[in-house]
Amino acid sequence: MIKEALILLPLISGWALAASPDDGARPSLMPTSPAVPHDSLDALRHHQPDAATVREREIEEYGPAWARREKEQQKAIDDLYQELMRRSAPYAAR
Repeated sequence: MIKEALILLPLISGWALAASPDDGARPSLMPTSPAVPHDSLDALRHHQPDAATVREREIEEYGPAWARREKEQQKAIDDLYQELMRRSAPYAAR
């Protein structure tokens, strides 16, 4: 195995030298182009958006009518949950 590695070493190093830039500068792993959207860089850096930012993006993407519908549906779910908790409260006290 060591013999095979020694045989492949010149091939790999030659390939690495051929692939390196001529000026000796190391290529950056992070995109440096100003055309890259900020969201893409955040995702690349594993930054998570907060709830307000997510809500703004959803409204931008789906529109204000969708946001109103979503809010109404969430209110209906919350009301249903509160009603269920109110009705089950006497049984939970036993």
